[in-house]
Order: sequence, then structure tokens, then C-alpha cells
Amino acid sequence: MADDKFDIYCYNGDVGCQYDFNSEIANYYKIISNLRKLKSMRELVIQDMKEHQDDFPHKVLSLIRDWEGQYPNFRKVLRPREMDWLLTKCEHHQDEIVSFVIKSGYEDELEIDEDGQATVE
Repeated sequence: MADDKFDIYCYNGDVGCQYDFNSEIANYYKIISNLRKLKSMRELVIQDMKEHQDDFPHKVLSLIRDWEGQYPNFRKVLRPREMDWLLTKCEHHQDEIVSFVIKSGYEDELEIDEDGQATVE
């Protein structure tokens, strides 16, 4: 139960403030929309790895354009091989796609084998 001075559902804790449900709902819609885009992106990459599609880069661009909110953690979405595929297949659109990947904080890492040696593909 809230007291007169602080209510955990108020955005700033002022007495008499109202919780901004609309803002919170809009934020959740952005998150859900972004998750759907990421799921679609992964499905596109996997599908293109199986059978090459001419419009693959344009489909990827349509997913990342007008992105709102936090950028994705690509390590949780794409395997290194899939990320390499994405970047290679979209070489003619690298300005937008590489910029998006960089903003996400993604950095390529060496793969280490069982002997502790870096592997080269």
C-alpha cells in the first residue's frame, strides 16, 4: 500500500501524480515490434543461407529502418556464421546495415577451439 509521499506507480513519486499507462503501453509495443523484427531477421538469414534470395538485403533494410528504442544484442539473435552471412550478403547496403550493427554494440570475436587456438574459417 502506498503512503502519502510516495507511490511506486508514479513516474516521479510526487504526491497526487498519475501513472502514465499510455507511455508504458507504447514502450511495450515498441519492444514487441522490435522482437518480431529480430525474429523475422533471423528467419530471413536462415532462409537465405538455404536458398539465395535476390531481395534479401531489401528485406533486412525494411526491418531495421525506423528502428525505435534499444538496439538488439545480436549475439543473442544471430550466430557468428549468420552475422557474417548477413554482412556479406548486404555489402551493397553496408552504410545502413553496418551502422545499425555498430550501434547495437556488436563486435566480431575470434572463435577459440578446444586447444585454446583461434580458428580461421
